[in-house]
Amino acid sequence: MDEFLALIYLFFVRPQAALAKVKQGTPWWWSVAVFAGVYLLGQGLDLATGPDWPEAALPRFLTDPGVLGRVQLFLGLPAAFALWFLTAAVWHLLAQLLGGRGGGRAFFLGLGFTQLPLLAGQTAGGVCRLLGWGAGWTVFLLAASGWVLLLQYFAVREVHGLSVGRALGVMVLPFIFVACFAFLSLVLLASFIPVEMLPRFP
Repeated sequence: MDEFLALIYLFFVRPQAALAKVKQGTPWWWSVAVFAGVYLLGQGLDLATGPDWPEAALPRFLTDPGVLGRVQLFLGLPAAFALWFLTAAVWHLLAQLLGGRGGGRAFFLGLGFTQLPLLAGQTAGGVCRLLGWGAGWTVFLLAASGWVLLLQYFAVREVHGLSVGRALGVMVLPFIFVACFAFLSLVLLASFIPVEMLPRFP
């Protein structure tokens, strides 16, 4: 347990050294515990202080906090794990194509630890919401999210041994692909719309 807590502390003060330890080998459940703990803390704070979205935007059956909590636990947590796995798989594949030499296991576990800044951001944001300072929650969440992205960049670079440009490319290329795919899909969809159905401007 002492080694586990020491690794968590190292991620906050020397993330690259912490990722080197993960690359050398750490128990898989450490990363899983961190990822699940961060998610459950965030959902618990949402239930305690109110969700991030207006209640009117929720289906009627989700306005009950008990029902919402069960949905977030039994559907949201598996979805979060699936997104973690998918992100790691796509970035690992791109890193390998760009000359990366890291292992998939170390990279997957390293990405789990990169969620740690959300512990601080969600806690500070929850306190702000309890005090009625909604803007503070936004500030802390944005800061923590930026920190997470920085740690994810370190994970790509350190585990796979990539240069700065290639590591950034690994992270950015999937978003460029998705944006291009969405744009081409809209163009293709628009080509099937009859001309008479298009809006007319004076």
